[in-house]
Amino acid sequence: MPDLHESQRDTVRIIMAMIMIKLASLAFIHAVVGGSILEQLSTKWDSVYYVGIAQNGYSAGSVTANYAFAPGYPSLIWLASLAVGNDLLSAAIVSNVFSVLAVLAFYRLSRMYFGPLGSLCASLAFGFFPTFVTYGLVSYSEPVYLFFAILAVYFFLNARYFYTGVTSSLAVLSGYASLLSPLSSCRSSS
Repeated sequence: MPDLHESQRDTVRIIMAMIMIKLASLAFIHAVVGGSILEQLSTKWDSVYYVGIAQNGYSAGSVTANYAFAPGYPSLIWLASLAVGNDLLSAAIVSNVFSVLAVLAFYRLSRMYFGPLGSLCASLAFGFFPTFVTYGLVSYSEPVYLFFAILAVYFFLNARYFYTGVTSSLAVLSGYASLLSPLSSCRSSS
């Protein structure tokens, strides 16, 4: 079990590093693309579908049917929009918060295998990976899925099977692709 103060310091370091990379990325997007950063983050690619589901639910029978998108992330957007009052801002907030939470969960998982410095470096490498940075900024479901999937592995490895089931279910609700990726870190009995 890691030293509590050490874990708290690393948690603060990770959060600060994630905020810095997000601010730098936002500044870059604004410098290159211009216009509203919120629109750039919440109205591109699949983000339109997620925000649309949060606003209007699923639409059956349309040419652009949106039921291919799992309901977990749009539900979180909807809940956040109750407090924030803006669906686009809510989508960006949910993605960004869960991307930080995913890195913190990864840190917790990596502490099972590495010391403090190794865990911190691995977590920052994960958090700064360009694809992860992009998915954490753009309003996508991947940060939500990764957070719950990483927690599921963590709980599984700690033999907390009820929590494994809950977090696995939440991962599936956040991304259907997770149905294809079973826990691959099962411990062998030999």
